[in-house]
Amino acid sequence: MTKTTKIIIAAGILAILAILTFSLTFYDNKAPENNNIKIGFIGPLSGDYASVGEIISYSVSLATKEINNKGELNIKVIYEDGKCNAKDALTAGNKLINIDKVDYILTGCSSGTLALAPIAEQNKVLLMAYASSAPAVTNAGDYTFRVYKNDLDAGKSAAEYMYRNGIRKVGALWALNDYTQGLTLTFINEFEKLGGKVVFKESFETSLDDFRPIITKMKNKGIEAVFLADYTNGVINYFEQSVELNFNVPVYGADNLDDPKIAETLGSIFDGSRYVAATESSSQGFKDKIKEGTGGSLVIGVANSYDGMNILVKAIEEVGKNPEDVKNYLYTMPVHKGESGMISFDENGDIRRVQFELREIQNGQPVVVG
Repeated sequence: MTKTTKIIIAAGILAILAILTFSLTFYDNKAPENNNIKIGFIGPLSGDYASVGEIISYSVSLATKEINNKGELNIKVIYEDGKCNAKDALTAGNKLINIDKVDYILTGCSSGTLALAPIAEQNKVLLMAYASSAPAVTNAGDYTFRVYKNDLDAGKSAAEYMYRNGIRKVGALWALNDYTQGLTLTFINEFEKLGGKVVFKESFETSLDDFRPIITKMKNKGIEAVFLADYTNGVINYFEQSVELNFNVPVYGADNLDDPKIAETLGSIFDGSRYVAATESSSQGFKDKIKEGTGGSLVIGVANSYDGMNILVKAIEEVGKNPEDVKNYLYTMPVHKGESGMISFDENGDIRRVQFELREIQNGQPVVVG
């Protein structure tokens, strides 16, 4: 055998070994076909909350990639735009259930979750709500869970913080949707229980363009602070027009004020505003991944959607793909240590043990002050 022949044979053996190694690696990293799972996602991918929806959808894709890299399950997420309203979320949900045949859906805004819940219940499709805080979600159905706070708790916390800070006379403004209305009515009830007075109340269409008539009516009422519950564009409109009308009254709210787009748009006008939000418990590693992938931060629903995906998959790993089995597991599952906190569910599918903090916007950034 010539030296050249030996070299050719050796090269051939190495090539065959390389192919075998690649094939084995590919097989080991690919989940078996019967472990393919489709999960629907409904979020605000356009409209008022699109800047938040972009970061949330990235968080879900991050969780999905990490799960798939383990090779035990192959998760495919079908993303749909719910635009943070009932009509579009219902359209998206019907598509996911009837056309895509998903058994699990991650849902965002309260109005969408509440609109979809009856259909999900009827079809035994499990909803995991990552940013639905309306009190009505508590009784939305056996197949509806949420890894997010309840506005009954957030409204109560806002009232307590404001009263503790010496505020006694407030104006309450809220948009007519499930989230902001539930939040504000709870706030009003709790603030008045404490002894405060809500001397002005007015509701309006979501993301109202012109707040000037409302602001004008609030003047000369002795209001010490305004509780404002609306989505991003409405909040921006309110602040710009309150400055225009020289109505310089402090503003309080909840996580509706947490969208970075508000501070970016308003600049120093937004400084001094305060809002309550669930206490942040995310790891620095997770924050860095979100920052690297989106340039954004942990706004409303980001850590929760990441946790919601991981909890769903953990349940599937434990009991299989049948939604009823997954549902039953979730009600009794061990506490999950997630990026949004320690998570377990009560008998209504609500998250337990949510703690709140008061944040103030200082130089465009939220700072914990209580």
